[in-house]
Amino acid sequence: MSGEVMLLICLHAGLIVKPKISFSMSLFRLQEFKAWHRPQVQCLVSAGADLIAMETIPSLKEAEALVELLREFPNTKAWLSFSCKDQKCISTGRTFAEAIQVANRSKQLVAVGVNCCPPPLITPLLTSASQHKPPDVSWVVYPNSGEEWIQNIG
Repeated sequence: MSGEVMLLICLHAGLIVKPKISFSMSLFRLQEFKAWHRPQVQCLVSAGADLIAMETIPSLKEAEALVELLREFPNTKAWLSFSCKDQKCISTGRTFAEAIQVANRSKQLVAVGVNCCPPPLITPLLTSASQHKPPDVSWVVYPNSGEEWIQNIG
């Protein structure tokens, strides 16, 4: 698999959550998040993935679980990107700066950033967290077209 990059889209239960939808991430424990993501990460590591994209993460708890899970695969590199609801906060309302601080707990992350959010949010989000991003970690940014996913419509 040399030279190829395999990507893992880490979505809790396959959902991209519209930021205005209220949901309780507190119902999920760290170990449950790790157990849910472990088979996908194991599959990609076993297949020889060069880099794993852990993306569209809506909560600090899920990010923390992924950072911890990554330690189980010490030779694996990844990036971690968050879904955000406004110019300062990830989808669950915690600040993007806090999210970057959670990501900093991993020496295996090569990039951190945002995805699946409207383009006008990007610059303010990166600015809000720039002092927390280590110099050896890159930003990864891939916004959507600005449309919102609505649970009952799609």
